[in-house]
Amino acid sequence: MEDIINEIDGKQYGSRKKSSTTHYLVNLFNTVLSDIDSGGRFVNLCTIDFTKAFDRVDHTVLINKLINVVVRPSIIPVISSFVSNRVINTIFKQCVSSTIGITCAVPQGTKLGLILFLVLVNDVARNVPRRWKYVDDLTFGEVMNAKREEQKMQSILDNVSLWCTNKYMLPKLSKCHIMIVSFLQSRTPDPIVTLNDQVIHVVDSMKLLGVIIQNDLKWDKHVNECIYKASKLLFTLSILRKAKAPVNDLLCVFITYIRPVLEYAYPLWHISLTIIQRNRIERVQKRALRSIFGMDYCSYDNALILSGLSSLNTRRDNLMMKFGNELLASKLFRDICFPLSQSR
Repeated sequence: MEDIINEIDGKQYGSRKKSSTTHYLVNLFNTVLSDIDSGGRFVNLCTIDFTKAFDRVDHTVLINKLINVVVRPSIIPVISSFVSNRVINTIFKQCVSSTIGITCAVPQGTKLGLILFLVLVNDVARNVPRRWKYVDDLTFGEVMNAKREEQKMQSILDNVSLWCTNKYMLPKLSKCHIMIVSFLQSRTPDPIVTLNDQVIHVVDSMKLLGVIIQNDLKWDKHVNECIYKASKLLFTLSILRKAKAPVNDLLCVFITYIRPVLEYAYPLWHISLTIIQRNRIERVQKRALRSIFGMDYCSYDNALILSGLSSLNTRRDNLMMKFGNELLASKLFRDICFPLSQSR
């Protein structure tokens, strides 16, 4: 399916090799910071989500899209066979409904189904320079200056609405938001824009691919949520400890299920944390090691040595270096990094 992948929008980060939600978010933040760095400007960010996106893929529309992206003609019958002649029924308790055929939806959990969905959403907001896509999540930005130039966001949303009508997709308006990123002294007026005749609300923060982003670009809410989620998972360690699970198994549980909650999308927020925030995150690991070692716990430093772990702050520093080297070696994301100084 390489001939299909090669036609996918370069701003699509979902289901592509060496691309992730972190790359999506880092690129978005890098763009926003670059836009407002020169001063006198602010950025309007708009997020669009779709209701049951995979289930609403119309097969006729999909096949026409495949023809338009100029894939090999021999592939079309194979894909038509893959999506057609599928049936569904519903089971409730011990009752089974009658079987009916379906003319929409792509099979979820299959690699081809995901690729076909990317083809369907390939042209949405394609003419918007500042756009980011992750499968069915769409974010686009608009740079404005302090002179209050005319905004183009409503025009973009009108095009998105028209695209949804033509492709039989439905925006999930409860998850569509606008956030203004501005450091101007005077308050920026909230834009009044609509999607499908409903006003999109302006918010001070929004969750984007699992990360809470605030309009002041601080990380208080995201750190609070990470700590809350990880702290709830610490209860698992207590249960396993009472069941006399081995220390190595407890460490494995922490490393596999709890620590990733505290590190998700770390390149986005690590360097911007305050000392207080770093210490709060670190305390979660302290509590975990205290629970794992029980009476054998005497100090955090000693527990780190016994467990073979490093502090979370040190670990994120090392991971940042690794991530930076990967960006330098990447053709897709090399432009995120600062230009390399050239020796004379």
